[in-house]
Amino acid sequence: MLLLLLLAGVARADPQEILAQHLLREAQADCMLGRRPTRRELAACLARTPPPVGQEARWALLLAALGPELRLVTVGAAAFALRPGVALSAGPTVPVYADGDEEPGMVSARADLSAWAGTRFLDAEVEPGVRLDVDPSDPGLDLPVARATLAWRGLSLELGQRPRWYGPDHASSLAWTDNARPLPGGLARAEGRLPGWGDRLGRLAFDFGMGVVPGERRDADHPGWLLMDLRWLARPWLELSATRSSVFGGWKDGEPLPLDWGEVLLPIRPHTTDDPDKVTADTDERVFLDVRVTLPLRRWLGVPVDLAEVWYQYAGENVFVTDGAVPLPFIQGVASVAGGEVTVRPVFLGAERAVVEDDFHRWYTGHRVYHDGWTEDGRCMGFAWGGDAWAWTTWVGLAGAGPWVGRASFTHVRTWQVADVVNDHVFVFPGAERRDLFGIEVGRQVEGMGWVSAEATAGTLRNEGFVEGADRAEWRVALAWRSGSLPAPGR
Repeated sequence: MLLLLLLAGVARADPQEILAQHLLREAQADCMLGRRPTRRELAACLARTPPPVGQEARWALLLAALGPELRLVTVGAAAFALRPGVALSAGPTVPVYADGDEEPGMVSARADLSAWAGTRFLDAEVEPGVRLDVDPSDPGLDLPVARATLAWRGLSLELGQRPRWYGPDHASSLAWTDNARPLPGGLARAEGRLPGWGDRLGRLAFDFGMGVVPGERRDADHPGWLLMDLRWLARPWLELSATRSSVFGGWKDGEPLPLDWGEVLLPIRPHTTDDPDKVTADTDERVFLDVRVTLPLRRWLGVPVDLAEVWYQYAGENVFVTDGAVPLPFIQGVASVAGGEVTVRPVFLGAERAVVEDDFHRWYTGHRVYHDGWTEDGRCMGFAWGGDAWAWTTWVGLAGAGPWVGRASFTHVRTWQVADVVNDHVFVFPGAERRDLFGIEVGRQVEGMGWVSAEATAGTLRNEGFVEGADRAEWRVALAWRSGSLPAPGR
């Protein structure tokens, strides 16, 4: 539960996963950390990694929490796990990076049961949940996780849906996050090391996925989504990746939009010009280039700094420009995420800046054809604040000092709304939305009981709805509990 999700921009992921990623960074594990793993993948990574010096006790608690998955990946025995969880929150602030859960009530209660089962070549997971909101009342059922995965050596095929995250994982990412509801589809993955001399190149992974963005949109109903992710762990301290995502196809007025599968897989003729009415079918293309460097300075140099980490993500609209007879890739409407974190055990502190200024090119959340862009039900599937926004996030925390973890953070977000773009002139509404959010959280792992946590966020929202002078207070408090693995029936 190392960096429990704050509204101030931190992903609301499984606390065990967050703790594991932090410990794996310290251990310089031979594992991809720029992509959210399943519990089985996380257990496999932990099984082949020795614990970092001084963190043996916390490592042991983590291994115990993933006991069923570890039993599967280490001895090949079939395993089963049940993990119930409950959460209670209050406040008008809508959380981000929360699997699309907007908590519409002033008071919101959530309960779910994560059920997982695995054999040597197959594992499946389902997480049904119940939500209850008061003022206004909005009860309902949720199913953020429902997937089955076939795995053989370094190959896997996953069908279904679950929260995904590609890119920097400290505060935000532009590529793919859990800010919107999980999307149904399929994902094929190949990961491993090349044989012989190729082993020196490090670990390589490639993901290819396709599916559907469900629901009605202003541009096209039920369009498809596509993901390609090439990741290279050259050294345990250096990870590089290139990610492509797109929206394509769909239905308009009851008729399917024209679709060229060759263009979907390799869009070398995007309709960026000669379409003044913006009606030609197109693909909404994005590309993301990432680098992460994690330096274990205490281990290498004997200095009092345990870890120093920096990351950078470069993103933009992916188009092809014809130079002569050869179409060449070109990135326009550039966006970026840059940040760093330093750990002097047990204290860690960090900062990150994210910028998405797609005003001229309208590629992120206001595409010229797919007007809703990279969104699902109005929520951006990448950077929580959408296009035409930037955010600063800073944090300081305490970890590695017994079972308690704490963190305080501050986030400043500024968002603009573009009214129109005429002859390369951008017209925006005069009032930019500004959010200033302070957050604090504490959590504890209790052996035999799971994880308990509490968090509070407070701040201000200025110019709400891009209306000057429409200001209000932001606040939210929450309590949560997630069980460890319960004994399987009959065992």
